[in-house]
Amino acid sequence: MTPVELPYVPILLNETFITALWDTGAEKSFISEVYRNYFSYRPRQKTKDRVVTAQGTPCSHLGLFSDQPGLTHVVYHEIDTGDKGPVVSRPYKYDRVKQGIIDYHIDKMLRDGTICPINSPYASPVVLTRKNNDLPPDSPEAYRFAIDYRKLNAITKYPRYPLPVIDDLLTNIPHTNVMSTLDLRSGYFQLAISPKDIEKTAFITRNGTFAFLRMPFGLSGAAPNFQRAIDIILQPVIGRFVSVYMDDVIITSPSFKDHLDHLT
Repeated sequence: MTPVELPYVPILLNETFITALWDTGAEKSFISEVYRNYFSYRPRQKTKDRVVTAQGTPCSHLGLFSDQPGLTHVVYHEIDTGDKGPVVSRPYKYDRVKQGIIDYHIDKMLRDGTICPINSPYASPVVLTRKNNDLPPDSPEAYRFAIDYRKLNAITKYPRYPLPVIDDLLTNIPHTNVMSTLDLRSGYFQLAISPKDIEKTAFITRNGTFAFLRMPFGLSGAAPNFQRAIDIILQPVIGRFVSVYMDDVIITSPSFKDHLDHLT
């Protein structure tokens, strides 16, 4: 296998040039002690349970959050098609490599409980879109798995719900000493599809027909429905120390002690 050329760039840190890897979507970053010795920074333990830098030993908080998305039932995603009949499309044609990538994503979602096999009068086709990354074209993670729901969306009615105005959110964030930002993992997949509408999410592949148990991207009303759910869940703290836009949450506090309380 030909090695992937990674996007290394030189950066100046504390008047010292080092080679850094461009953001590849990694969730955790560490600095080697070899490079640390070139800087004026030294590891400091501020409290017994809060270490500023890693020293080659595992961080106690890594793995604190599950890789599997949660599931809330405060809001179900409904697909109101009125008296319109089922919509049907043939599966799009893909070559052997891309078909293997589709199979990979389907197997993963079956294991995660995101989708299930189904007999449904509805059928929408699968779409693979290339992500903006440097992975090889035969890598499953190089593509975003999606469904072409245009026919279904054309007959769907959904209740409107206001999305926050980003400029207003940024203007109203209080000037505080401590801030954390959270990006919810697989946010849409944490909302359940209404049981009566699961069959409408059906998508067709060479290996059969499957339906979503959790809300996927691409459905009409998905964005406002997700915002409504997150507003309901965080309603007691929104405006006090939490600001939220879709799956992005900002938490601000006047002190680190208060911040720990707010985070928990």
